[in-house]
Amino acid sequence: ATLKNLIFGDRGDPRTEIGELFPVPADVNAGASSESTARDWARGVLADNDVQLTEELKAIVTIRNAEPRLSLKTAAYIAATLSH
Repeated sequence: ATLKNLIFGDRGDPRTEIGELFPVPADVNAGASSESTARDWARGVLADNDVQLTEELKAIVTIRNAEPRLSLKTAAYIAATLSH
């Protein structure tokens, strides 16, 4: 995190970061998206670590530990969208 983000907050769109970290290969079906890929990945990470969706903070920490390039904001966004 940059000092500016720490002081003023992260104004970045988590969907942009998800698109960069979870690109959808061109040969995957048209219904796939970076967000669905990220959600599927996160569900697998949480299942592998026996973390329930109701354990929100633990889920965010587990997701970030599995992919350290994720910002806190994006990890929280992914965790929040898992229950939908």
